[in-house]
Amino acid sequence: MSATDPSSYCNPNLPSGSITSVCTEGVRTFTAVASETGAYVVRFTAGANVTNTPVNLTANTPVNVPYAGDSTLLTSVTLLYNGATVATYTGPFDSCTPSGSLTSVCAEGVRTFTAVASETGAYVVRFAAGANVTNAPVNLTANTPVNVPYTGDSTLLTSVTLLYNGATVATYTGPFDSCTPSGSLTSVCAEGVRTFTAVASETGAYVVRFRRTHRLMSLCWRLDAADQRDAALQRAPPSPPTPVRLTVARQAAR
Repeated sequence: MSATDPSSYCNPNLPSGSITSVCTEGVRTFTAVASETGAYVVRFTAGANVTNTPVNLTANTPVNVPYAGDSTLLTSVTLLYNGATVATYTGPFDSCTPSGSLTSVCAEGVRTFTAVASETGAYVVRFAAGANVTNAPVNLTANTPVNVPYTGDSTLLTSVTLLYNGATVATYTGPFDSCTPSGSLTSVCAEGVRTFTAVASETGAYVVRFRRTHRLMSLCWRLDAADQRDAALQRAPPSPPTPVRLTVARQAAR
């Protein structure tokens, strides 16, 4: 405060004090402290808009003063005593909404979304499929990814949003392709042996099912993404017209 400040004539023993600021639960909170007990005012200035908040302070005891407006628009916050400036805070006034991201992969035929945020807290992942909205609460630890599976038909989704205290942190808008792998089965006869070739677009556990009239045999097989393998079926299905061999092939994953 300048020595020529007119308010100094009315407050020859002006208290000392300070104003600090932190983000808590998505709200910017200001903390005021003064060297003397008394009735003070915290003045929030956002351009031409000024809001005064009365606050009673006890000497050297911090008091939190939340600001309900958009703190990113503030230009200064001032602690006043009898109209005189005790302390001024000039920023930063960054947004208190955490940053974050949403990504998506298909795993074992289910589309799984991964949420990550810059701050620890209680979040909501909102799945929107047209007019149908499903909210999935999720507790996130700062910078730690958490998987959030979606059990509905992911091909119907239009957006997935990560929310914190109702504010949007991140939005995922696709793709929302089906997580059911594509594949094919082909067959050739060579030297009197029928060989079947199975190809799938994704790694996973598959079943090749042989049916002959009323008899059924299933063969479980895992198709791997990293390589292409061929393997012979150890025993043929019941009473086939020729021996049967299964060849497993792999095409590039989506």
